[in-house]
Amino acid sequence: MPPSITIIGLIHREETRAFGGAPLVMANLASHFARRGLAVEVLVFTRPGIREFPFHFDERVRLRLLRAQSRLGLFVQIARALLHSRPDAMIAGGTKANLLAAHATRLPGVTGRLWVMLHHNLSSEMAGWSQRKRARRVRLWRSILPRAAGLITVSEGVADDFVAQTGVSRDKVNVIYNPIVDPVFEERMCEPADHPWFRDAGPPVILGVGRLTAQKDFATLVAAFALVRQRRPCRLLIIGEGEEQERLGQLAAMLGVGELVDLAGFKPNPLPYMRAARLLVMSSRWEGFGNVLVEALYCGTPVVSTDCPHGPREVLADGRYGRLVSVGDPEALAAGIEEALDEEPDSRRLRARAEEFSVASIGDRYLDLLGLPRP
Repeated sequence: MPPSITIIGLIHREETRAFGGAPLVMANLASHFARRGLAVEVLVFTRPGIREFPFHFDERVRLRLLRAQSRLGLFVQIARALLHSRPDAMIAGGTKANLLAAHATRLPGVTGRLWVMLHHNLSSEMAGWSQRKRARRVRLWRSILPRAAGLITVSEGVADDFVAQTGVSRDKVNVIYNPIVDPVFEERMCEPADHPWFRDAGPPVILGVGRLTAQKDFATLVAAFALVRQRRPCRLLIIGEGEEQERLGQLAAMLGVGELVDLAGFKPNPLPYMRAARLLVMSSRWEGFGNVLVEALYCGTPVVSTDCPHGPREVLADGRYGRLVSVGDPEALAAGIEEALDEEPDSRRLRARAEEFSVASIGDRYLDLLGLPRP
């Protein structure tokens, strides 16, 4: 019998078609483990109505969708699955999945070692919370970790922040960057970018990709674009959807660039747009890692990012592979955009950096940490 692993997590949490970075990581890891010859099962819970995910699972991965009206209902389904498959190892991602998986380890017959994951900054998640609510979240994490072999974070910054917020020993925390570049990445990148701006010889296109939420702070990007547009011709294309969409459209109109900013909505495959754009800009207030930066680098597209906590500085190696600017500062972001537009990109160098985040190499790091062989 081959070694077996079960991955448990939340796939969809918002009333949009957008998916966060954590589900992509789960899908990439599951597929890599299957290609390595492991028996892989993925337990995902999602809201009703979700039937398809905009990422690829290897055909050998057993995918189970769990839906229940209560946390207890989800726990029962997870427990039944684990007692049936009896995996050698388990990975959970997301606070709810981590908690339910930790509880499941108490069941007789669930013997596989559990590793829990954290994809975001705990301090950013708890910002604005009452002291009582923050204390509850810290207690929750301190109850989860004794049931787990360890915590895996997606950046050194997330790890350091977690230790500072919880007082957990740093020895309990492991850092493995996100596995982004998968075997079908090239094929997906070379699909056509279906937008009229990429079919004309007009001004360069600046691209933003992500959920239209306060965290991603596309308002600062729109304001920065308006400053750049005063000095040179260019256009701004933003791919994504979310609650900030109407506000961003109004802001662009107010700044006089409404016709030059296109909020193009959700695209299941943003890679062709990254390849066709002159520049990708990430304006986030905080991140855990910053998957879109790696995706753009692999496409050979220069990037400008806010130096937000905590992923971009690590992905861009302290600015060697892209510009880092202050958070929430339209003038600084505009200056970074103009500097990047004035430079000739070294696409091969950018792509080489992105290849360091391949699914193959990082997936094997997971296997090594989990103590599983590479059949």
